[in-house]
Amino acid sequence: MKKFNFNIKNKFINSFLFLNKSFIIFFSIILFLFTFPTLLLTLITHISYSKFPYIAPTTTTVGNTSDTPFSVYDVLNYITYSTPSIILFIIANMVVINKNIIKDINEGYISFWLTIKSTRKDLFLSKIISIYLYNLFIFMPSFLILLLFSAISADAKNYFASFLYQSLQFMILIFLISSIMLVTSIYVTDKVFLYNIIFGIVSIYIVSVWVLYIIDIFMDHQIKVLNYAKYFLPQYFIFYILEFDIYQDKLFSDSIINNERVVVKQSSNYNTHWWNSIIFPTILLIIGVITNILSIRKFNSKNIYI
Repeated sequence: MKKFNFNIKNKFINSFLFLNKSFIIFFSIILFLFTFPTLLLTLITHISYSKFPYIAPTTTTVGNTSDTPFSVYDVLNYITYSTPSIILFIIANMVVINKNIIKDINEGYISFWLTIKSTRKDLFLSKIISIYLYNLFIFMPSFLILLLFSAISADAKNYFASFLYQSLQFMILIFLISSIMLVTSIYVTDKVFLYNIIFGIVSIYIVSVWVLYIIDIFMDHQIKVLNYAKYFLPQYFIFYILEFDIYQDKLFSDSIINNERVVVKQSSNYNTHWWNSIIFPTILLIIGVITNILSIRKFNSKNIYI
């Protein structure tokens, strides 16, 4: 069995990232624009004693005045680790796979790489790694600003580690989506329109379910059938480690500041079955590995003109 040629791999990956740097910059900026403005909302409060953001949903009460600013969790749950970002990554992967997999195979560009002492396995494994790095680079600017806000949060000692793990969970989900899109592209290489239609329909489905989920939240779960919408969202299958119940809170702090009583309460994290947050990401990782193996085998069996 031939060893993976790391020199060839580096050439593939460097070339891939260079050719797609404009996509990386564009989509990373879009994701950052999703994330940063909403993170700024965590700093907006009507109570002067709340100087730092909170990761968990938090209510601060001073005398008869209460304030519940946006939390880092809200940004994760509704924006950055939720449907808007998932759709963005689907579009980003559709663009790069159309250009670097489907087009390269159909127009013969991929044959060039097969003439420079590289095997099909080396080539396609490098493509997989490159697409994963592509997604990681898109994610990184938003992750870093989330990391900063989480690190300075007043409740960082309670939830910072969970934030890091939830970030890992989200990237596992994105890598799985990339793997599924990649293997699909290999099976429908000569049907580009069908490929785009498939993931266009998937995107419409995800957005539709997410809208129902948001409506359910704004209607305070009054319509019972809408309560089930969240179970049909992709992120539900990852069992995020942070899941707060806004109807159950616990005391975070109770102090006297400038002769005023300041009471801070936080929503409780109801994800008590934490092992699901380990088991399900592991299952998704295994599915991703199997999907990549199928991609490589299918690519190896394709008739590519050189």
